[in-house]
Amino acid sequence: MKLRKRVGFFQNISFIAIVAAFNALLSLINSLIPFAAFVIIFIFPLVSAMLALYVEKKYLPIYIAITILVSLALSFFNLANTIFYLLPGLFVGIFIGLAKRYQLNDIFIILIATIILIMITILIIPLINVLFEIDFVSNILKLLGLSDFQFKDLALILILIIFNAAEATITTFIIFEELNKITPDLPIKKHNTFLISLVASLVSALGIICLFTNLHPILVYICFIIGVFLGIYLFIIVTTKYRLRLINMGLFLMIGILLSAFFHNYLVNPNGILLFFLPIIGNSFFTLVYTIIKEKKHARPH
Repeated sequence: MKLRKRVGFFQNISFIAIVAAFNALLSLINSLIPFAAFVIIFIFPLVSAMLALYVEKKYLPIYIAITILVSLALSFFNLANTIFYLLPGLFVGIFIGLAKRYQLNDIFIILIATIILIMITILIIPLINVLFEIDFVSNILKLLGLSDFQFKDLALILILIIFNAAEATITTFIIFEELNKITPDLPIKKHNTFLISLVASLVSALGIICLFTNLHPILVYICFIIGVFLGIYLFIIVTTKYRLRLINMGLFLMIGILLSAFFHNYLVNPNGILLFFLPIIGNSFFTLVYTIIKEKKHARPH
């Protein structure tokens, strides 16, 4: 099946009505059938990404409003469940569709999608507390056995980041795979090694400064997570030979262990473990320098 872009009011509104009705049906199924969310959590963003790719941008607010209103009306008996799964999928899907339309680099799509999911989750939690009359955060900490943990706030934020990053990554790959089937001629954005290594280096530098100045652990961990995420991605796309990749990874691990052993006692807990990842984020700085030197060589007149 190959879709085409909608042109004009009637084509756009018709397509929006169909997709919004489908989303409302998914919301109803999610409210009625236990564990349906494990599948639907990936369908919501897929259909929204498809719509964002083929509908004119000015009609997207109409799609968002209609989808939310119809879905809530159809599953009024379980509003919290609908909100918790519908809203993240709706906004992340629209973002991925628009990002694909403008050929944003895949790694930045995953990174921004993760940030969107985290922000929506943070906004939804107070609503869940009101609707269910519970303390969502306390219940999660009790479930994980972290109620009395010294760094429970940090642990909760890390769990939130890792969970949403995993969801964003899986969702993005599913959407890309399905969109390629629907639109095989969709342009593929080439890796911008310089831009990725620049962003990774800046975030990593901020993380290292925060680490050795003993600033708040949450800020340190967020910078390191982003830095490691981008650093591993750079490592994969730059190091093309499989054997060289294994050798480099082995060296990174050895250096990380040595750094952890020698400097762990100089840092405030729980920051010491982050020394293990310094070689990985350090790879971003080397990649940035390497890319600049390579670009200068190509720029020289022959």
